[in-house]
Amino acid sequence: MKRIFFISISVAAAMLTFTFGFWLIVVTENMLKGFIADSVKRYNISVVTDGFKKGLFYSFRAQSIVFKRSDEELIVVDDVAGKINLHYLLRLKPTLSLRGDIGGGMVTGDINLLEKIRGSSQSTINIDGAGIDEIPIFSVIGLSGEGILSAEFKLKNRVGELRFSIDDTRFENPFLAGVTLPLEVFHTINGVATMEDDNIEIASLTMRGDGVHARISGNIERRVTDVTIEIMRDASFVDDTALFLPIRDYEVSPGYYVISLRGRTPF
Repeated sequence: MKRIFFISISVAAAMLTFTFGFWLIVVTENMLKGFIADSVKRYNISVVTDGFKKGLFYSFRAQSIVFKRSDEELIVVDDVAGKINLHYLLRLKPTLSLRGDIGGGMVTGDINLLEKIRGSSQSTINIDGAGIDEIPIFSVIGLSGEGILSAEFKLKNRVGELRFSIDDTRFENPFLAGVTLPLEVFHTINGVATMEDDNIEIASLTMRGDGVHARISGNIERRVTDVTIEIMRDASFVDDTALFLPIRDYEVSPGYYVISLRGRTPF
């Protein structure tokens, strides 16, 4: 009995020593940063980290992680804390879990590290309560204003799905692909999009305001936008002719507008 107990203790101690030594010696800070960078590399997005430090036991912190494309900042996550989940590691499904601050809200995520090892992965990123005025990607694509973003991004074997909502929106009217859009009349946005390599397919995107709503469909392929916007006003809409003057040529029937936007994306 004592022999079995001694063997069990010895095996446990050896496993603990190996696990701790593997983290200290084999897993470097550059390797951890590489895992994060590889998770978005297929979208031609680069990652810049500041103040990245490896912790004592399968954990790390960073002052900030910046996601960029074509030298344009898209997303900035501050005060990042992360760890490699040992439970999944022992099941041969190594997962990097992280959380941080974004636009006054929070981002959490689980990044499956099998992408780097086997070329397959399943990862999830969630954003809750983030102010879009503090997320650079919105101004990069020409959308200036305010709103509260909640989103879920799932990636499985190179195919991504994004579900999001923006509440309390107060957009300035943007000039996109040669058209000034009356976005300031909309207060809520909900959308679903799928992504694979350089293709983004808009499965569903709706915008709602008081007495007005809109649908957006189409895709962005190899940085070329091809989308259609339908705007519909009903009888309860408080008329503001000035807002709709820039799109009067797109009115196909009273209160119904169809606008096609085609052109290259800015990043």
